[in-house]
Amino acid sequence: ASGKRATPLAEADAHLREKRYVEAMLAYSMLIDSPDGQQSGFLPDAYAGRSECLRQLEQLYHSLEDADRVCLLRPRWPRGHALRGEALLAGVSQPRLWQLFAKRPVSIPATSCCSIGRVVQWKRFAAKRQQPAG
Repeated sequence: ASGKRATPLAEADAHLREKRYVEAMLAYSMLIDSPDGQQSGFLPDAYAGRSECLRQLEQLYHSLEDADRVCLLRPRWPRGHALRGEALLAGVSQPRLWQLFAKRPVSIPATSCCSIGRVVQWKRFAAKRQQPAG
């Protein structure tokens, strides 16, 4: 043993593997909020881990938000898109949740692997934001 302390990401991942979702979510959140986490290059990994925790804790809307962030930060990484799909699939039995999903703006760039419908929604949202207030 080298005596080195585990990295914050490794600690959060260990909590996730051990199904300690609350502890893992808090560890990922601390990493996301810290300047070190934002500069480390592991931000997509932290958002992905937190998305998984949130899904396991049935916080599906927030799980989808984090999955969207993963897709924005690393558009070609399949894990982000898989996390989005898992959050959406988990919400199938919750009609109120689907209403929230339908109303929220989609912020994934058209260059990612998202569906055509999502791209259209994103473009409409972007066009509305560019219009001058009046």
